[in-house]
Amino acid sequence: MTQEEFEALMDKYLAGQATASEERMMDDFFAAQERKQSLEHYGLSEAMWSSIENRLQHKTKPANKKPLRRVLLPVSLALVATMVWGVLYYAGMFSEPASAHWVTSDSPRGQKSVITLADGSRVFLNAGSSLSYPEVFDADIREVKLTGEAFFEITKNPKRPFVVTSGNVTTKVLGTSFNIQAFPQQQISVTVATGRVQVEATSPQQQEDGKGANRVILTPNDQAVYASEQEGLVISHVNIDKFLAWKDNTLLFENSTIEEAVAVMERWYNVSIAFDDVRIKSCRINGQYKDESLENVLKSIQYMYHVDFMFTAQNTVTLYGKGCNP
Repeated sequence: MTQEEFEALMDKYLAGQATASEERMMDDFFAAQERKQSLEHYGLSEAMWSSIENRLQHKTKPANKKPLRRVLLPVSLALVATMVWGVLYYAGMFSEPASAHWVTSDSPRGQKSVITLADGSRVFLNAGSSLSYPEVFDADIREVKLTGEAFFEITKNPKRPFVVTSGNVTTKVLGTSFNIQAFPQQQISVTVATGRVQVEATSPQQQEDGKGANRVILTPNDQAVYASEQEGLVISHVNIDKFLAWKDNTLLFENSTIEEAVAVMERWYNVSIAFDDVRIKSCRINGQYKDESLENVLKSIQYMYHVDFMFTAQNTVTLYGKGCNP
């Protein structure tokens, strides 16, 4: 029920024209407020109470007269309808369309998804990631929270900045496209594809000391990296294609350790990969695999780097060997 609708109902109630169900609704409200409030909480004068009661008395019988002095807020008669609607709104009995209800969308391991937000912005969510966002954005800001990795295409709106919170890093834009990687227990990176992006990081030490956050402005092909053991952001110029390959369903490894590659494959293919020999973890590999099955990717690594594999269960793989050389 909107404020206008409630004011119309209040007018009918005051004029004695409300239906039986409408009167019950108002009576229930007055009774509820009488139980919660008492006269001393308000500052109404005797003249004001008399004016209100005289206005209402014509529609009620003496025996059913409402104890309004224990119900209404300290406002003039002209504002009674607006006041009561406000009380109902904050009490949760009536409300305008919700704007603060948050939802969370997950992309489980083995899946990717695309989310269209209320402002038309699109978010490409990588496997093993989640995004929390309001169903309707506030009037002055568009805020979301990311765990994992996502590529954002933001609808431009200079009056309503778009803000992404991911751990200790906050990314703020007006309208642009960028990639954020923020998986738990890993460093956080923000990589810009188009436009300008403001990135701000506050380390736990800075928060304890009350120091200001490290804040930078990024432009296309810039990347800011934050790790928990460092105090600020590390900025570099990168090839954006490398960091957007996942969006096109392409696995891209450039001088990556097998341990790093395995973390990606586990999310992409929803499997668990173990190492028979820890020396394998530090092997460095290169490769690009578009729309390839896990088995084909492993066969390629086996052929080029002499790291064998074996499916020990439906979703479990073990890598074994003595290293990355023949």
